[in-house]
Amino acid sequence: MNTVNKYLEWTAQKRWRSSLSHVTLSVPIYGLVYLISLLISLPSPNAIAATFVVAWWWSREKTQYECRIKGSQPSYTVWHKGWLPLEWDRPSTLDLALPAVAVVLFSILIN
Repeated sequence: MNTVNKYLEWTAQKRWRSSLSHVTLSVPIYGLVYLISLLISLPSPNAIAATFVVAWWWSREKTQYECRIKGSQPSYTVWHKGWLPLEWDRPSTLDLALPAVAVVLFSILIN
């Protein structure tokens, strides 16, 4: 069995490990945004990259929350719900919090 399959099996065993996997996905996203920010000479590429990653995960979790609660209703009936992580379930909040804390700490360490 290759390493990727072992990692996927390990991640699937516990819910918090799935949230932890978001951290491993955040690093390449952070790196890509950081490099693009450097290439086009934006100020504070660390802050821009960290903000992008946090916004990425927040928007993903908000969209998933809307999809869970809407059922057969049209999407416009639930757009106003789920803006704050306080409305989400614990796993969704953890899916945002772990990568957010990781990239902010990473950004501070690099800076």
